[in-house]
Amino acid sequence: MSLCALLIFAVPVVLSKAAGPAPCCIGKQFSAYIDETGGQPTASGGKFIDQQLYLQFDYTNKRTYVEGTLILPTGPLAYKVVNDYAANVTYSFTNGACYTMGPPSFPLQDPCQLSTARYVGTSQLGSPSHHITVNTYQLDLGVGV
Repeated sequence: MSLCALLIFAVPVVLSKAAGPAPCCIGKQFSAYIDETGGQPTASGGKFIDQQLYLQFDYTNKRTYVEGTLILPTGPLAYKVVNDYAANVTYSFTNGACYTMGPPSFPLQDPCQLSTARYVGTSQLGSPSHHITVNTYQLDLGVGV
């Protein structure tokens, strides 16, 4: 086999592997419990922030509902928020009252938004002996940073 023929067969294989796995779509309606841990930068270094939340996502009816508790250094902050994208309004429920907060502060994510994402790579979450393998993608959510 000539070197030219070898390159003709080898180059497409290398290029197809570099593209990474195809992104997938999420469900149009789902709910999830999420535990999020992070921090808040301060002049003295930083403060721990923890958040537990329940999310309902309904792309069909263009609504999201989030109920959670944000653990701040000053104490817990409970919240309930409904984003109604069809009506372009956000509702916040606090102390038994409902408040209209204006339009949602972030766009409703298309369940197949990853179809336009750029594959970054594969990595592992967890220890070497107990981990899950994840594919990472980069995409523009249309929100200014």
